[in-house]
Amino acid sequence: VPNAFTPDNDGLNEVFKPVLFGASLNHYRFTIINRWGEVVFDSTDPSEGWLGNFRGGDHYVQSGAYVWQLEVGTVENRIREQYNGHVTVVR
Repeated sequence: VPNAFTPDNDGLNEVFKPVLFGASLNHYRFTIINRWGEVVFDSTDPSEGWLGNFRGGDHYVQSGAYVWQLEVGTVENRIREQYNGHVTVVR
């Protein structure tokens, strides 16, 4: 998972999402949270990434650090694993 991205409409690094290889998923949830604890992005679709907007709207978040949480479960092991970290939005 990258730790920074630049959603500034220049065509480079516009979307933030984890990259998953070789897993057959039976569960996926990717969440972004701001410093006040508000969920600014939440998805159960592995192909959907965060564009730096607030809850899918036309308002974009400020530059700064955001917490991400990823929960995945695979068909093979049936165990849900949780990962978390931070991402910096640079405008």
